[in-house]
Amino acid sequence: MPASQSLVPGLQLGKRVFVNTQHIGSCEKLPEPEKKRLRQQRRSTKKVVRELWERGEFERARQRAACGETLYYKSDSEEGPLRRVGTDRTCGMRFLCRTCHRRWSNRQVKQHLGQLEQIQRDEECELSFVTLTLQRSQNLERAFRDLRNAYDRVNSHRRDFGRGKGRETEFCRVRHGVWVFDFACNDDGWNAHLHGTVLVRQSEMFAQESQFPFDEAAMSDEWKRCTGTSDIVDVSRPEDVPLERRSAGNALHYSMKWPELSDRKRVDLYQVAQGKQLVRCWKQPLRSVARV
Repeated sequence: MPASQSLVPGLQLGKRVFVNTQHIGSCEKLPEPEKKRLRQQRRSTKKVVRELWERGEFERARQRAACGETLYYKSDSEEGPLRRVGTDRTCGMRFLCRTCHRRWSNRQVKQHLGQLEQIQRDEECELSFVTLTLQRSQNLERAFRDLRNAYDRVNSHRRDFGRGKGRETEFCRVRHGVWVFDFACNDDGWNAHLHGTVLVRQSEMFAQESQFPFDEAAMSDEWKRCTGTSDIVDVSRPEDVPLERRSAGNALHYSMKWPELSDRKRVDLYQVAQGKQLVRCWKQPLRSVARV
């Protein structure tokens, strides 16, 4: 590391400085909470790398170990703390690396949020949040396959209706939507579910007098037809969810949140889902639904 770029007194304001996560304690300007977070992150990285190595994923283990080893910070004032602005390299393994997951989720939100907000503003659409859940399973690979197949059936029925070929379902009321595959796990097994941030035209809402966008019972029946076993559906309006999730942007960030899993389960999820398309977007159907 060049001396002019090291963390020394009198560093130039606005210039990037480098912090090697193996020598966090030597940086006096880093605030203690940031040092603590980096130490915890490094301990978690070691566990994940060890788990990958034991499974024979040697190249992935090397990439994960090198990700975020050197961090970039900037100082905007002589007395103020450094703020993090980047890293020297990334591994791209978003299920194993919190930094790469944050980069991925920010990129996805930026890609989808603008169109959601524009349609909501221009076409008088109501924002709603839908969660579609499968029954718990001990087999993650099977749960992922079943969730993907169920989603494909729902989307296929919606597309057929738009082309004038199929029957109308509650999902046909969606004007535009972003669906995110999400996975959680506890002692009862894997909980595979879909988070939907959707827009419904006010003229096509199920019960306009109560502002309900969907007939939840009918949607539940349709979900069971597509899954064969599960009818677990939750529909929420913005006023039904916590304040920090009421906007489209916050809802998207929530649906793409960092999964809280053990290191072993995190590696299981990585091996099954990495590289798969886990964010799907619905466009406008070709014909409107009948208003109830």
